[in-house]
Amino acid sequence: MKKLFLFVTLLLFSANSFAEVSSAREKCITETSSSPYTLSLPVDISVGVLSLGAFTAGSLMQKLVPLPAVSELDLNPSNINALDAYFIQPYSKPLDFTGDLLLYTNFSLPVILFGSQWLLQNLPSKEVLTVALMYAESFSLSWGIKNIMKVSMHRVRPYMYTSTWDEKAVTKGYDYEYSWPSGHSTGVFMAATFASTVFCQYYPDSVWRIPVIAASYTIAAGTAALRMASGNHFFTDVLTGALLGSACGFLVPFVHQVLPKKNTSLSVVPGAVNVHIAL
Repeated sequence: MKKLFLFVTLLLFSANSFAEVSSAREKCITETSSSPYTLSLPVDISVGVLSLGAFTAGSLMQKLVPLPAVSELDLNPSNINALDAYFIQPYSKPLDFTGDLLLYTNFSLPVILFGSQWLLQNLPSKEVLTVALMYAESFSLSWGIKNIMKVSMHRVRPYMYTSTWDEKAVTKGYDYEYSWPSGHSTGVFMAATFASTVFCQYYPDSVWRIPVIAASYTIAAGTAALRMASGNHFFTDVLTGALLGSACGFLVPFVHQVLPKKNTSLSVVPGAVNVHIAL
C-alpha cells in the first residue's frame, strides 16, 4: 500500500506540474497535418496477437515450468563471468523498493505526457486512443518476451551468491531464478523509448523534446543502476533488458507509422494469421 500511495501522489503531482508549465499549448502536429500514427486492422491484429501471445506464453511458463530448488543450485561465484562477477551485491530492500518506485514513475510518464496534452486540448481524443493502444501493445510485447527469456534461462540473481538473500523471493516462489533479463530495465527503457519517440512525433517543435528524452532515460538508467546495486541483477541482465525494452518501445509505434501506408492485407487461415505487405 505504501508503494501505491507514493506512486499515486507522484503521478498527480507530476501531471499537475506538467499541465502548468505547458500552458503555452505548443501545437500538436495534427493541427496542421495528418496524424503520424494510423490504426489499421491488419497491423493491429498482427501486433496485438504477437503481443498478447508473448505475454500469455511468458506468464504461463512462469507458472508451469519447473525450476530447481535452492539446494540444487550451483552458487559458486567463480562460475560467473568476470564482468558480471564485479556487480555481485548483497540484497538491499531499500534499494529494491526505490527501484520499484522509479519503474512506476517511468511507466506513468506516457500517461502524464499525453494525458496532460489531452486535458489542455492539445491532443485529439482519437490520438489518445491510438497512443493508448500502442502503449498497451509495447508493454505486452516487451513483458511477454522478457518472461519467456527469464523462464528459459532461469539465471540465479546476484544476491544468491552472497550471505544476504531476498527471503520472500526464495521462500514464496522462484523469483530468485529470474535474473536474466531484468524486468525493471525492460519496462523502464520501453516506457522511455516509447514516450520519447511518440512525443517527438506529435510535438516536433516542442521545447520539451530534450527534457522529456533526458528525464525518461535518466530515470531508466537510474532504475537499472539500482537493480544492480540492490543485488537483483548482473550488468548483462540490465543491458539485455534495456535493449529489449528499447526495441519494443520503438518498433510498435514505428509499424503504426510505416505499415499502414503500405498495401497491407490480412488473411486468416487455420492455425495462422498471414499479413501481406506490398513494398
